[in-house]
Amino acid sequence: MSQQKKRNTGKEFVDTMQSFVQPGIPPETRLADLLARAVITNRTDAARYLLTQLGASPDTPTSTGRTPLSLATTQQMTRLLNELRPDPDTPVSYVPRNTGKQYVDREQAGVRRQDTPALTYLADLLSRAIEDGRADAVHYLCRERGASPDALNSRGQTPLSLAREDTEMLRLLLRLGADPNTPSSDGSRPLHSAIAENDNEAVELLLRHKADPNLLSNGCSPLERALLSYGYDNMIRLLDHGANPNIEMRHGVTPLIDAINIGFFGVIDPLLDHGADVNGTAADRVTPLHFAVNANSVDAVLSLLRRGADLNARDSDGATPLHLTSDTAVAQLLLDHGADPYLRDNHGRTPFDGAVSYGEEKMIRLFLDNGYVPFGNQVSEKTSEPIKEMIQSRIRDVKQSYHRSKILSAVRKRDEKRQTPQQHQRRQWHDALTPQQTRTRQVVQGVRTRLADDVFRELVRYSTPSIPASQQEKQRFRQWCQRNGHPAPEDTPALERARRLDKMRRQQRR
Repeated sequence: MSQQKKRNTGKEFVDTMQSFVQPGIPPETRLADLLARAVITNRTDAARYLLTQLGASPDTPTSTGRTPLSLATTQQMTRLLNELRPDPDTPVSYVPRNTGKQYVDREQAGVRRQDTPALTYLADLLSRAIEDGRADAVHYLCRERGASPDALNSRGQTPLSLAREDTEMLRLLLRLGADPNTPSSDGSRPLHSAIAENDNEAVELLLRHKADPNLLSNGCSPLERALLSYGYDNMIRLLDHGANPNIEMRHGVTPLIDAINIGFFGVIDPLLDHGADVNGTAADRVTPLHFAVNANSVDAVLSLLRRGADLNARDSDGATPLHLTSDTAVAQLLLDHGADPYLRDNHGRTPFDGAVSYGEEKMIRLFLDNGYVPFGNQVSEKTSEPIKEMIQSRIRDVKQSYHRSKILSAVRKRDEKRQTPQQHQRRQWHDALTPQQTRTRQVVQGVRTRLADDVFRELVRYSTPSIPASQQEKQRFRQWCQRNGHPAPEDTPALERARRLDKMRRQQRR
């Protein structure tokens, strides 16, 4: 009963809207206009009635050139139109031509024709129709005027590159014979653009119409573009449509290495499932396991080990994955799967030597707990304990050196005024002194830095007898006064004379 009521409600809406539809247009366009009104007003009952009872198609352009599907704004309406649409791979049986011709005739005046080849002129008209969303004009130009759906316009763009954000227009051009592998003049291709924008529907549509998943665009493969945009779904689509999982990328690495390097660990298993080489190396012989270990990712390392990754593979420096790890969980995982801790790199160092050099106590204990014997078989059980003590001593030395370097770095660090903490503290203390204290400090510092003559001369001229702080400094000052014929500072007339001279000098400066 409820379904019958719903169907009648949809029919009533359509009957009411019949009077608002432009008269004299073809029946298909009339149905498209009615369906568009149902879509715009979100009347799913009317849309269902038009699609199932009257045979309307969501892909038929309306009198304005837009398709009802392109006007859908809700997920429910879009799903309904897609469910009840005809097979998307069936050819377009009818598109109204009169409205498309009128549009083209009107727009021809705005497109430059002088000194422009005929194909380019038609391509410019086609580009304008695509940008305006006029599916009727696109169909008219391609079927009636001979425009090529692959021709470059005067800006070097293909029709598919212009329609990449309009899935319905993209679908129409592909039905009209557009080649999804044709590049624009700048080398870009529709598939790469759709992947970069994470447009899953457009990517699926292009791949279904034979877009090549291994074709490069400016040196970049579709897989690399999907990795850069972290498009997991598009990665799976590309692999399912035949993308090469071992294709060499721009920086000389494989897609598997690139995925690990950028932290896109979720695509490791899909790449391996589709045939990615688990031991495929980069230019410097670095394997995926080297990169996973360097990233300290236990899950990535485990995925690679389960697929047969070489535990003891060496890079161009002779380092194995165990040489590169600084994470105890990753190191334990490698050792549990049989990594050789005694292998040396090109500099003669084992992974254990590296841990000792950097004072990584946890790593050292991990190696020793797993039965690692320093210096290999050259060490007996009797001498292993002294060697372990030597290693512990080395750890302490490294730690002390590290803490000293941290302290020195903190002491030498300068602020925005280029002052060290010590200079800043000294400046604060200096600013807190009175003028007399400041002069006293300067004189005493001068005495201690062996500028005695200059300091004592200034002391006799301007200062007070209380300036030298210690008895030793006072004694040195008296001796200097005697040698140079000056009265001792305890002499009252000398003090008075010094004060008068100081007062006169201040007045002269004013």
